[in-house]
Amino acid sequence: MRIHPGVGVVAGVLVFALPAAAKEVEIKGFGTTPPALRKQIRADLEAHARRELEREQLLARFVEYGDPALPYLGKLLQEEDTRRARGPLLRHLPRISPDKGERLLVTLSRSSSPPHLPQAVAQTLGHVGTARSLDALLPLLDHDVSSIRSTAAEAVLMVWRREYKQKVDGVFAPPEPNVQTRIVERARVLLVKGVKSPRHQEVGTLALYLLVRTLGIRALNDVQLALGAPHLKPDALALFPEFTSRGNRLELDEFSSYDLERLHDVLVQVLRFPDFGLSPAELLQRQKSALSGLAMIGDISHVGTILEWLDEDVPEEEAPGVLRHATTALKRLSGEDHADLDAWRRYWKEIEEILRDYELYVEQVKEGQEQEAVAALSEIAKVRDARTFEAIAWVLDLDERETPETIGLAACGALARLRDPRGIPPLVKLLDTRLASPGLKERAAWALGLISGRPGPADPAHWKAVYPFTKTPEDLERERLAAEAAAEVEQATLDE
Repeated sequence: MRIHPGVGVVAGVLVFALPAAAKEVEIKGFGTTPPALRKQIRADLEAHARRELEREQLLARFVEYGDPALPYLGKLLQEEDTRRARGPLLRHLPRISPDKGERLLVTLSRSSSPPHLPQAVAQTLGHVGTARSLDALLPLLDHDVSSIRSTAAEAVLMVWRREYKQKVDGVFAPPEPNVQTRIVERARVLLVKGVKSPRHQEVGTLALYLLVRTLGIRALNDVQLALGAPHLKPDALALFPEFTSRGNRLELDEFSSYDLERLHDVLVQVLRFPDFGLSPAELLQRQKSALSGLAMIGDISHVGTILEWLDEDVPEEEAPGVLRHATTALKRLSGEDHADLDAWRRYWKEIEEILRDYELYVEQVKEGQEQEAVAALSEIAKVRDARTFEAIAWVLDLDERETPETIGLAACGALARLRDPRGIPPLVKLLDTRLASPGLKERAAWALGLISGRPGPADPAHWKAVYPFTKTPEDLERERLAAEAAAEVEQATLDE
């Protein structure tokens, strides 16, 4: 069986339209495949078409030929009639040449002929590409063909995920700064393009999708920008579940008070935005994501925001479905559990009264007499708020000030009542100071057990292992020195 240009694909066989022998086979930057090797590749392909050479054997031969085969194979990939055979060979290019194979993929991504080649290259780079593949993928995000844009976006995310390195303790580090920066910068340029013109709505939506997936809650500015463009607003709202699910309390600690207020405003806007023709299930999912975001911020005033929304904006027929998610958010915000909305309203009324005198209570905690400070702690312990945790941490910092034992015990009790992860660092720090009494340390360990749901000893090393974010710079330096010492011992043993 002889292969002719234009022959279709035989099942299980890679069928290529072979360039004529005299056809130019140079690809800029990759040189020219020697004539003898071109002849051998043609013979291999013909043998494969006659089923005398299995596909894996054929690809293995290409790998054996190495770099010199790349220009000719690149030309084969640019032939229209090789479309269905293209994928396996594209995936093998990095095996043929780990360095030049990926560079050839990047070059082929810029080819306009055949029209489907850039999409096939993007799919391949998604599976095998390194950070270098962004040279091909990022420009494709603005391609004229919608399917190529979306394929490139998914490939970018696959490359981005591979840049995460798993540490020994199981914590994932962020990708290389250059990778993150390049993706974010390119996506933001395209988002602005989408915001400026409804003609580029799809490009803007795709850019926002990338920003939300890579930055999570830190894409606040980008989400707010998209919400301000009427043609992008529905798409931005549709991405909201992704936006709020990719945030955590520690990331929000880096937000300024101004940014937290802006985030609150965006979340409330999502809650109160018309349903835009969504199905009941879709609307509920969107409301759930906004409620989850409000709970994540951890500002006690959001209890009032949610109750006001339920009273004013939720139709009676929608209330049963919404109420379960609203109650979950109220519990996360307050640390309380009440039977029904009337009970929550009574609770909120009590909190509002405390908030009116809140600054006075904080002053009494820090400066008041023992009895006065203990009473004030019992009041602010009802308020799950950043200011509460700051005040209690101030009291428990025995390295900076002398705190009477009674107040210290009450402060630990207040954190136990609040049962919030923000109470963990000051308690671990308390365990780590020589200035705390055994009784106070036992009380701190008890509070940590209630917060974590896992009782443990009054040993700071135990809790730092459970919560690595509580480690001090001194702890990290000691760990580094210990690791170096262990490595030196291991090397000395090997040398012997």
